[in-house]
Amino acid sequence: MTAHLVKCSTNENGQQVSTNNNGLSDTGGAFVTNAAGGSSSPVASITIPDAAICNSGAYKASFMIFRNLKLFDQGGNQMSRQKRSSDSTDSNSDFEDYCANKLRLRGNNVLTATLLSSNDTSNRVISALSNPTTMAVVQYNVKNWDAPLHGDYGTAWWTGDDWSNDGCQPMSTNDGHYTGHCTHLTDFALIVTGVQKDPSLCEGVLKGVGYVLSGSSSLTLFILLGLFTAASVPALREIPLLRKLTGSNTSNGILGLPYLSTLFAYFFFFTVFIDRTVINAGSSLCNAIAAFLYTCLISTIFWTIFQGLEIVKRFYTFTKLGNVLELITKPLVTVAVCMALPISLTIALWFSAKNFFDRDDCFCWVRPDYVTFAVVVPTSLLVVADIIFTGLIVQQFYFNRTHHDRFSRRIQSNSAQKRQRTQKIIVLASMQIILGAPWVLQYLTIGTANLTVWHYLFTIINGSQGFLLGVMYVLMRYNRHAAHKRQQEATSSVEDSNVGRRFGRHAGLVRTDTAQEIISDSPTQSARQSTLSNNNSVSTVTRQRILPEDDDTNGYFS
Repeated sequence: MTAHLVKCSTNENGQQVSTNNNGLSDTGGAFVTNAAGGSSSPVASITIPDAAICNSGAYKASFMIFRNLKLFDQGGNQMSRQKRSSDSTDSNSDFEDYCANKLRLRGNNVLTATLLSSNDTSNRVISALSNPTTMAVVQYNVKNWDAPLHGDYGTAWWTGDDWSNDGCQPMSTNDGHYTGHCTHLTDFALIVTGVQKDPSLCEGVLKGVGYVLSGSSSLTLFILLGLFTAASVPALREIPLLRKLTGSNTSNGILGLPYLSTLFAYFFFFTVFIDRTVINAGSSLCNAIAAFLYTCLISTIFWTIFQGLEIVKRFYTFTKLGNVLELITKPLVTVAVCMALPISLTIALWFSAKNFFDRDDCFCWVRPDYVTFAVVVPTSLLVVADIIFTGLIVQQFYFNRTHHDRFSRRIQSNSAQKRQRTQKIIVLASMQIILGAPWVLQYLTIGTANLTVWHYLFTIINGSQGFLLGVMYVLMRYNRHAAHKRQQEATSSVEDSNVGRRFGRHAGLVRTDTAQEIISDSPTQSARQSTLSNNNSVSTVTRQRILPEDDDTNGYFS
């Protein structure tokens, strides 16, 4: 506590200023008056502006700082306090209270300022002026605290039996310091206004939509994972239905199966364990779940990047870049990068950023206000990779005129393969955008206590990723099956034409150049040239052997 007589003088501008530094600061280790220099970064401080103290007619000012709330008993009307213990557990009644938009005390410091009048013996305490003006400036150091995710800092004052924020306005929160102004003098405390639980977990309809979407994604991925696991077993690979659903090429399983497994694990745990109140878990378990989900999603991003490398590699066969990509995409390198890097990053964040996985809002996920690792790193990986991959493919697809690159020439002359490769580019880019969007949307929800469009978009886009992946895969398999069927019909027509030429039957023949164009439109068949003799003239056609319906649709997962 400190007190001093009020001394004011008139400056060169004709304004009254106090010759005393009217304030008190708590440095954490000691209480320091502003007259003694104060502190450059106090834990808490309170000041009365010169205009207020000089225009009040007061003769004495006093300041006090309490480091606990023992003298401020609320009786039965207890204001809740934010818990920060990593091992804390909560009762169901506490969880229910988390969705209420109310004031919550933050910290223990209570700041008090008083002005005493010299000419009014019946009411010596001056609490406010007739013209509303700022009577108290309070400041708290919040640098070492996690910013509220679903609200904002504010100032509350003691009414005698409760805390109220009427008459106090938050002014700024800069460089880890909160500043608030109040129009009267009393006891002040730092509060958080808003809800403690993520709004998307409080709204029943949105919560239900989230469960339906993430559950659908989990089921879709489980089915895809089962299909590709079965297709990797030699005894099951020849089942016609399974070949039709997955294609005949299972060489990409080293990428497809781990990718699907990781994404399935993410959605399963996200659906079942994302809401701490549902599983009634402590903070430590919720943080561990958040770390696991973060690892899965970062790993999924790396698997997606290696899928892009696989697609790019096919456009650069017989080139130096193709040889480099061949080394990078070897199974051992792929698994090491896609598994080891995410796990290492998660462990590093667990120990270096202690609250990165501790949201304290019942949402078992990372804190989006850790911008670097919660927003920048995931989205940058996807965006940069997407730009590079698309640029390389477009360059080779449309601008490469090198006659020595046989693979490039075959693509340039084959419209069917162009369509398939273009589909892969579109699907890859779409999945990268879908994977990156939730990270940005979570960041946009910071600081709001009410549901916003960002909450809806996050729930819908994040929850539907697995389902959309399944839809894209079905569409690609359907297109591949349709192309395979057209190729069979075209080849059958050419063979009938050749038989007709040999035996002199000219009815219904297909022109050689037209047949050759139709056949060459099928990218996956091995061609052989045959020369047929008809009436001393030689006609060259391209005949193709029908292979099982494949091609590299599975490459969508690789």
